[in-house]
Amino acid sequence: LPTTLTEMGAGMQVTLPFFGVDKTYLRLGARPSFFGEDWEANSSNFSIPATALIIYQPNEKLILLAGVLVTPSSEKKFTGIGGLIYNPTDKLSFNLVPPRPTISYQVCKVISLFLEGNVFNNEYKVSKDGFKGKSLAYNEWDIGGGINFTVNKNIDVSFSAGNMFNRYLKYSDSLGKVDIKNGPYMACRVEITF
Repeated sequence: LPTTLTEMGAGMQVTLPFFGVDKTYLRLGARPSFFGEDWEANSSNFSIPATALIIYQPNEKLILLAGVLVTPSSEKKFTGIGGLIYNPTDKLSFNLVPPRPTISYQVCKVISLFLEGNVFNNEYKVSKDGFKGKSLAYNEWDIGGGINFTVNKNIDVSFSAGNMFNRYLKYSDSLGKVDIKNGPYMACRVEITF
């Protein structure tokens, strides 16, 4: 097994009206990335995961989403996506949309507390037995919580911590998998929107 798995990339998405259908939108996203080992960035570990979502907003408090995640370099190329965003009050929000569903409570104008979950499943192109480009899947589930600071209308900074479980590594050409111990995680995220 490789000692280090690395992912380097950047993503963007755009939301547009869905062909004139009332309260319905189309969101397209792409995240060009390198999925490899030891910080290698080359054509063999480059992929562009993409999403296409139909968004329907029946009222001010509820948004429904359905679509597909396309991962061209993995064995499972198409994955269905579904979820909802529900805001029962101005302070409480349920954002139950992959890849990182959250439930958040706004303490004041700039601070929110949240619970989060994540199902992480990526394939990396690594060297094995002298061959480059072997697919190694890494799976992990996360549950945790944290705090979010709204710097301004375009920038959010969050800090979270929790536990990782159901972790394993598996080569695509192997019948077995390597289980990894459960453990804690900490994360810092900066989100910039335009």
